Amino acid sequence: MENKAVVITCFEPFGGESVNASEELVKMLPDEIGGCRIVKLRLPTSFMKCRDALMRAMDEYNPCAVISFGEAGGRSDITPEFVAINWRDARICDNSGYKPEGEPIIDGADRAYFTTLPVKVVVNALRDKGTPAKISYSCGTYVCNEAMYSALYTADVRKKSIACGFIHVPTLKGMSESALGLEHVCDAMIYALGEAMREIAK
Repeated sequence: MENKAVVITCFEPFGGESVNASEELVKMLPDEIGGCRIVKLRLPTSFMKCRDALMRAMDEYNPCAVISFGEAGGRSDITPEFVAINWRDARICDNSGYKPEGEPIIDGADRAYFTTLPVKVVVNALRDKGTPAKISYSCGTYVCNEAMYSALYTADVRKKSIACGFIHVPTLKGMSESALGLEHVCDAMIYALGEAMREIAK
């Protein structure tokens, strides 16, 4: 695992907001975690552009893991996602002005992929640091789900041994209201990602 790359992604703001908590968190992460080089990538909040950006990064860096972060309004816990589904259905337009209302991400592909990130390890590590966390069984049908599904699909069809997963974080306001704050969440996440890297390396 040493010197291997881990691609960690976040999203640009969307829905008229000026910040995205996932971007603020990822910016604070160090350039190395668990002996792995961290490659940070800001994804467009766009159904059509998101997958292309992820695939280019997976080709360029040949990572041992792809871990995406997104913001989940209304959630107070950090929630690693367990499953991504082959479906788009948007309540609001993405940043490209596209609003799918029920369509597959990839025609003919698997209906769902389960995460290959050790999510229980991540949750337990976050809780060890006093951070509320639990596994989520719905990544939604917006661009976050698109990113998770696309990474898992790409690893699968290219027969690459890449741990892929998605982690939702509360909004910055949600972090403040939980009395944790962004710095606490960042410190806990560094520890959790380190534990995940050790598990993946086994």
